[in-house]
Amino acid sequence: MDTKAWMKHIDEAAPLSFINIPGTHNSTTQYIPLRYFSRCQNISVAQQLELGVRYLDLRVEHSKGKLKLVHSIIDCKKSAFSFEKLWLDDIIDDCSRFIKENPSETIIMNFQIDDGKEHLLASDVLFERYVFSNKSLWFTENKNPCLKECRGKLILARRTPISDKFPFNDMNSGINFYNSGTDVKNERVIRSVKDGSTAFTAYVQDDFSVPPKVKWFDFVLPCLNEKKASENSLLVNHLSANNGFFSPKITANYVNKRFMGYELKKGGHYGIIPADFITKELSEKIIASN
Repeated sequence: MDTKAWMKHIDEAAPLSFINIPGTHNSTTQYIPLRYFSRCQNISVAQQLELGVRYLDLRVEHSKGKLKLVHSIIDCKKSAFSFEKLWLDDIIDDCSRFIKENPSETIIMNFQIDDGKEHLLASDVLFERYVFSNKSLWFTENKNPCLKECRGKLILARRTPISDKFPFNDMNSGINFYNSGTDVKNERVIRSVKDGSTAFTAYVQDDFSVPPKVKWFDFVLPCLNEKKASENSLLVNHLSANNGFFSPKITANYVNKRFMGYELKKGGHYGIIPADFITKELSEKIIASN
């Protein structure tokens, strides 16, 4: 399977929600201190993209006019034997290079401010330094796009607030997951930043403070069996969890194995499936279900 350019086989009229997409949770934690508790991936973002991953979970913190990658209060590093921090600039470079070499693809970049008190400032830096400075690289509309609209681009999605520093609208602010929760567990309403009306909906299964068996049987498996994406509803089903005693690695060993034994029906709308410790086999399984 050509995992570097698998989206070239997807109908360009397909909405994003209809594409089954391999993803990673805490995507930049290959080299991070306190690995038992904090490490969620054992390969780089560049390697993940090569394996077919098209959804990245990016946790950031503002520092000196830039954004560094973190997992909670812990800084991600560039290598195992270095104290050098990993910056969003590095990740954007990797993703930009990949998308230029593989213009049939698109990459969802989902941002969350995981540490620091300057959430609005961090969001302003995200837009000013990384998005608005290279507008041709990004798809920034607050919608569920069809593939032809976002091929060759990075899709901006955010769980971050926006300030009044810039004239934001639904064309330049990205997919708005901020404050999207409802009274129904895991259901989200993606709202217009202009008037608060519903742009589309989402179901995001991200229950993480649970042991491995509970994660699989009570959350992942019911989502696979009972929830399906639609033309106006995005589905995100996280395989990842970490409840302290059971590390991300222990959970991934259990949940990923069971996911590999689950039959994904060809053409079923399973949505975005982010995993810890992604593998080639897991990624190919999701891609092959399209």
